[in-house]
Amino acid sequence: AATTAAAAAAVACFALRRLRRGWRLDASTFAKPYARWTTLAFALVPWTHEGGKGTRALMIGLGGGTLCRHWRALLPLCAIDAVEINSLVIAAAQRQFGLRPTQGRLALFCEDGSAFVARAPAGFYRLILCDLDAGTLDGSAQHFRSALALDGALVINSFFEEKGPRRLLLLGRALHALLANFEEVHIVRTGPHNSMFIALPRASALDREGVSERAGELCRRLRLPFDLCADVINNETYAIRRPGKVPAADS
Repeated sequence: AATTAAAAAAVACFALRRLRRGWRLDASTFAKPYARWTTLAFALVPWTHEGGKGTRALMIGLGGGTLCRHWRALLPLCAIDAVEINSLVIAAAQRQFGLRPTQGRLALFCEDGSAFVARAPAGFYRLILCDLDAGTLDGSAQHFRSALALDGALVINSFFEEKGPRRLLLLGRALHALLANFEEVHIVRTGPHNSMFIALPRASALDREGVSERAGELCRRLRLPFDLCADVINNETYAIRRPGKVPAADS
């Protein structure tokens, strides 16, 4: 029995290395800061050390599939459901970027993401990534929370054309909607028109220093081609909010 268990462990280790080689990280993925910041979710949920074994992730909005490949490289044992409303986008990702559905690893769905997550079984996903208009969070935050496992993380990349007070108003509304459903929200401005939210069902009790240490450990362990620890420390807009806390202004 011991010999069988050792052999099974060796096979699993070999398979994990093979999967990692098959889904290599592409440094060009991280040319945009928001792509790097999505990785912070992996530092906040320590079970990602297991390579995503037994984990299911949901990605709403496919684009060229760059972030999908990035997540597959970081979590090679994770099963990903990717939802895209535009069939032409899916066809382009498959034809031009080589993104292919894989049995038990990657499934592609052509439909509206909000409807998809609304009917997802409770606690079905451990990671959810979504490109979303922050103004729609009032109606969708509860669906995201329902679909997410207690030890999971929701990552939302929001685009804002608005500036000044109007932008702050929309950010405040989005943060309020998330804090009504989650115990902890990390928020950061990742570009002139982009802000990112990472929402956790359970509070981590980490402060900025603790998050930066986790981020540094993640980068070293996975040999990532960027310094997420420095990003956490140096980005003045990064903040952690929990219910009852007053949000900081996003300049």
